[in-house]
Amino acid sequence: MAESRVHNQFKLTSEDNVRADVGEEVTLPCHLSPDTSAVATTIRWFKGTECIYLYQNGQVTETSGYEGRVSLITQELERGNVSLRLRDFRRSDTGDYVCQVIHGEQKEEAAVGLRVRELKMEKELKEKLRQEMMNQLEEKDTQLDDMTQEVREKERLLEEKNQIMGQREKILQEKENQLEEKDKQLKDRDIQLEALRKNLQDKNSQVENFRVLLQEKYLQLEDRHKLGEKDRLLEEKDKQLEERDKVLEGKENELKERRQELEKKDNLLEEREKQLKERDKQLEDVNNENAKLTQQICDVKTEVERLRREISAQMTEPGETSDTGSILPVRRRQSMKLPPDIC
Repeated sequence: MAESRVHNQFKLTSEDNVRADVGEEVTLPCHLSPDTSAVATTIRWFKGTECIYLYQNGQVTETSGYEGRVSLITQELERGNVSLRLRDFRRSDTGDYVCQVIHGEQKEEAAVGLRVRELKMEKELKEKLRQEMMNQLEEKDTQLDDMTQEVREKERLLEEKNQIMGQREKILQEKENQLEEKDKQLKDRDIQLEALRKNLQDKNSQVENFRVLLQEKYLQLEDRHKLGEKDRLLEEKDKQLEERDKVLEGKENELKERRQELEKKDNLLEEREKQLKERDKQLEDVNNENAKLTQQICDVKTEVERLRREISAQMTEPGETSDTGSILPVRRRQSMKLPPDIC
């Protein structure tokens, strides 16, 4: 019989996953490779760590809950087919199964995953929901791109304003330097004018003293009845005094002109202070506008992050097994990369 064909070294081959609808019959495939008779081997099928079916020396043992529902395809054992047939498939039957074949000292195992086949409507609903979420994410990305473009435009305008302000500051600095130079000149002129004032005061004192002397002389001349010669002398002195009065009047006019120049300089200083206040106000408005834009960007990023987490949660699927005891989680990759967080 089959014993004449066995038993060199063999391996087990199976499929990773099998899907079926609830209530139907499903076969968990497993074969010896190369094709070798499995009639004289010991065959065990496990669900997790629990042995649900045992074939040994032609005898079969079934675990409670699987009685009458599991069996081997006996006519196929001669060709090395050790697949397990499961009838009346239930949702509780889903899981990871392991086929173990022992012959002599050789033992081989193979794993098969059993899953419920998804309904077409459920697939379409999931796909529709995923598409809607992706559309929302694309809209948010578009909004974020628009906001980023707007921020860049604002930054460009701000840079231009800063350049203009820098030029104005440079002009103001030059004007300040000119004003400082003018102030220095005015101070020097004030010092000169102050010296002239003192000289004029001294001259006025001398003139007053001279007038007193002249008055005394005039009185003396009247007393002496020598009015002719004395009158002539007095007229000459009066002429001299008139000339000096003209000189003093010219000095007073010059002082008035100096005062007018000082008033003009004061007006220039007041205008410069107004320009500086306007510049400070413009800078404050620009800073407030940048703060609002930064807050809007942070809000959009927060919304995008929330959508990303929702999509990740909905796109997570059940795990798969690589051997009898470990579960390997399988997740779909996101179809789009989110932009890095800039907040």
